[in-house]
Amino acid sequence: MYILYETPDVSHHHNWIEEVGQYLNYRVGHFDDELLYSHRLPKMIPLPNKDVAMAWKFAGNLTGNITVREGTIVYDQLDKNSLREYKDKFKYYLTLEDKLNAAQLMKIALYGIVTKYFSNCSDINFHVAPFYDAPFNPDEMHKSYEDILRKINECATIEDCNELMYTDFGYSRPPKSEGDGLYSYDETPPGNPTKGY
Repeated sequence: MYILYETPDVSHHHNWIEEVGQYLNYRVGHFDDELLYSHRLPKMIPLPNKDVAMAWKFAGNLTGNITVREGTIVYDQLDKNSLREYKDKFKYYLTLEDKLNAAQLMKIALYGIVTKYFSNCSDINFHVAPFYDAPFNPDEMHKSYEDILRKINECATIEDCNELMYTDFGYSRPPKSEGDGLYSYDETPPGNPTKGY
């Protein structure tokens, strides 16, 4: 089983969860399904499959390609036949499947962030002394929660997820300089006549 988890939640589970990557404040991990019968699980978000989990290295990608060095975890996880020599590194061009899987991983991570935030707000409200007003209006919280979940669900691409992160999650937009191609998938991979998504 592949999961997203936060490091503090698995400090005593490290011997049976294999870390395969990380994205935002999450680690991407794997453990054998048979351990579901014998171990207490940490707080985690299950991932639908290995392809989505392994797309951690493409999540948030703005260029449609990545460069890697030999001997790194990213290099080890890539198909060597798909790598192109690039200076003293290798370049890998994301496939449509890579991009869709990365967008799905990003949506799951954003869902985890939203769920944690609203769970914390509810916990705070629950523990407020009865003679004080709760700091968070439950009706407004529910409406906000539903609204942000709708926005997450509407994301179809890495670019959509990135835009949502910039507008609703407080992440900084990377600087754009002339000709850097940061906001478009306009570089055509060798041997691939289709651009972008």
